[in-house]
Amino acid sequence: MGASMVKDNQRAVALFNMTERETSYLELYKASVAHRINAADDADRNFKWLNEYAATRANDLVITPPRMTRVEDPEISMAVLFDQLTRHERT
Repeated sequence: MGASMVKDNQRAVALFNMTERETSYLELYKASVAHRINAADDADRNFKWLNEYAATRANDLVITPPRMTRVEDPEISMAVLFDQLTRHERT
């Protein structure tokens, strides 16, 4: 499983009244975060790793620390949760 991001930034633009330049920076940052998470080996990308990664980004972006939960199919559960939270198409 890897990182999922919304394709557009409409919500961020509306909430923070972002300029086109700020939106470009957000796109770069989203790509950087997704790349870092997706580049980690599945064996290394665990609960502890995710917490440490979130803690190192505290000055750049607030990343909610992950919480453990039990699900039958993680891929499906994450897709449903993503859709509920964002109402946007994933990249």
